[in-house]
Amino acid sequence: MLSHKKMESLLLFIAVAEHLSFTKAAAELGVSKAYLSEQVRRLELEFNCPLLIRSTRSVRLTEQGRKALSQGLEIRASLLSLERNLGDQQDTISGPIRITAPRMFCQHYLMPLCCEFRTQYPLISFSIDSSETSYNLNQNELDLAFRATINPPETLIATRLFDYDHCFVASPEYLERCGVPKSAADLKQHQCISNLQQSSWPMLSGHVEFKPWMMVNDNAQLKMLTLDGQGVLRIARYFVGNELQQGRLQEVLNHEVLPGPSVYMLQPQLIYPSAKIKVFTGFVKEFFASKIEENRILN
Repeated sequence: MLSHKKMESLLLFIAVAEHLSFTKAAAELGVSKAYLSEQVRRLELEFNCPLLIRSTRSVRLTEQGRKALSQGLEIRASLLSLERNLGDQQDTISGPIRITAPRMFCQHYLMPLCCEFRTQYPLISFSIDSSETSYNLNQNELDLAFRATINPPETLIATRLFDYDHCFVASPEYLERCGVPKSAADLKQHQCISNLQQSSWPMLSGHVEFKPWMMVNDNAQLKMLTLDGQGVLRIARYFVGNELQQGRLQEVLNHEVLPGPSVYMLQPQLIYPSAKIKVFTGFVKEFFASKIEENRILN
């Protein structure tokens, strides 16, 4: 185990040992019981001895556990003393924030959000991986991930930001020229555009196959084509919300729309997250809460 991981596991063990309860320690630290249990188990493997005696109703310290708690409390006190001595530096929100997020979410929300945040904290910089690549945030150097999912991972702190669905849209010019599809089967008679390797769309009545005349792995390009009257598109509603409100796009087949996922902000379960991450994650929560309150996220 890496030294910094061992330190984190030790601090997590101290919390369990003080409460003699995984449930209470997890609630205090804001982490999951599963993550807490796994970190303590890894620490026991690292020390090659049991630290806790677990039963269905209680948690007790072994002799080795009592020694680990005693010395661990001294280490924690030294860390807290160091933190207080560096308090003036902590008040300055600065440095890089490393994020991964899907390209569409980056374009529509993350870029303006980061720019707005930086007007308040100009010493912050951002490094953003715009992709769908799945990273292990507990092992990678990334600070945060934004992902659309129904089941967020239990090993991370997951904050639900908003829910959304995928709607079917076309421009008024296209619909006037080619007619309005009334049923899923009608799509076979329409020009459809889609992402790469996508020849069917999930609908309430089932998957409907079609033959797209254009496939592009860029949602911004797909939206531009749709606005230009080039066909029917299935896309995340939040990405075309402004165009729908302005009447530049119209929704079709709304009776076929399926319930969608939620967008989550994911972060490692750290005991002491950095000041910049605490401030930024708080800013993100307020950013989306205000948009939901203003009804500016269509779902």
